[in-house]
Amino acid sequence: MPGRYTLEGVNIFMNLLERVLTLLGANLNTMIEKADDPEKVLRQLQLDMRNQLVQVKTQVATAISESHKLQKRSKEKVAEAEAWLKKAEQAVQQNNDTAARTALTHYNDILKQANRYQQMQKEQEQLVITMRGALRQLEAKISEVETTVELLVTRKRNALLQQRVFDSMSKSGGVKEKERAMRATAGTLRHNLTSSLKTR
Repeated sequence: MPGRYTLEGVNIFMNLLERVLTLLGANLNTMIEKADDPEKVLRQLQLDMRNQLVQVKTQVATAISESHKLQKRSKEKVAEAEAWLKKAEQAVQQNNDTAARTALTHYNDILKQANRYQQMQKEQEQLVITMRGALRQLEAKISEVETTVELLVTRKRNALLQQRVFDSMSKSGGVKEKERAMRATAGTLRHNLTSSLKTR
């Protein structure tokens, strides 16, 4: 039945789009500030986004394929309608009013079907545009999360190095001022990460 698959496809995409929008709305700074293990939280978000990305790409391919099918069906119906119109013209030339009316009825009915397919294709093309837009946004968000994870890992590594230096200084009786400075640096890791994210 015309439009059935397209309607189902729209429903599937709308549910998918809702999940994607939820991921796109994720505030990385807030997640980092509230999480006990920010890196773990961000990596899970990264995994969720990549899974959704695969689904979006699949839906884009499906939507494009459906658009091509609708275009093909529309052309077929137009050709079929034109054939009935020629039959009507031939019937008129032969003074066969009954055959002419029958042919014109078929022509009008099939032309309406062709118009419906054309309208459905336009809607499908708009759906493809929306899907591609969501795909680009999701790819950009994944890139942002990846950059944030890299920054987090780097700062975490630096903090560990600073802690090792501090431990070494403590064992060798390091200067108290340096000790306090290094404790303060390690203690503000999360604050620095958040500030860096806000200014990127």
